[in-house]
Amino acid sequence: MLTPNQIRRKSYFVTEAIRIIDEEGLEGLSARAVSKAAGFNPASIYTYFAGMEHLTALACVHYTQGYLAEFSRAAGEAGTWLERYLLMEELYLKHAFRDPARFSKVFYPNSDEPWADSLFQEFYEMFPDQGLLREDNPLAGFFMVSTSRMSHERGIYLLSRAAEEGSLDRDAVEYVLTVDISNSYFILYDSKWDTEEERTAAYRRTLKFHIMSLYHYVAAPYRPMLDGKLRYYETLSL
Repeated sequence: MLTPNQIRRKSYFVTEAIRIIDEEGLEGLSARAVSKAAGFNPASIYTYFAGMEHLTALACVHYTQGYLAEFSRAAGEAGTWLERYLLMEELYLKHAFRDPARFSKVFYPNSDEPWADSLFQEFYEMFPDQGLLREDNPLAGFFMVSTSRMSHERGIYLLSRAAEEGSLDRDAVEYVLTVDISNSYFILYDSKWDTEEERTAAYRRTLKFHIMSLYHYVAAPYRPMLDGKLRYYETLSL
């Protein structure tokens, strides 16, 4: 358990890592560069972090905040939990397609270490002024889901509520989520695009695939909304 002073010192490393990423990209990060900028010796990093992969992932949480804030605003206007799930997919993919390297560090960390289960908790402990965690935000619990399977857990958070409201077959929740996450991972992190047109086409194609994986498990009164989403996705750009 870190003291408030230790948490503050830990935040210096993350703040400097974010600055280096902004200026030099992920390839500019090193233990020496971050510790020098934070005013500590390189060995100090291992007092607060399991290693550079841990520190890098925490710094990259910063770059997900635009996605989460946009989702929070849009989800507040959505009428159903099914719509919120579709919004999550749309906005997550929009931001991740724009920034796959940094998003992959957060949502698909290459580690089985305990830190991979608590990235968002750690980040908000250091930077508690994030508006997403206001007590009056009905989705605050969604934003604190923080595990190495966070994409899965956040999907469960929304889809289980969609099942409760009657818009989605309860037995389909795990299936739909597994298909969506697998497809998103493959498209984002195993694919390359030569042009922005190709990237945009992949974004639209992934969204439409999500709709089709849902379609037969959605209650009939909600299917016109899915049809409208399919038409809407044809207009989206990155």
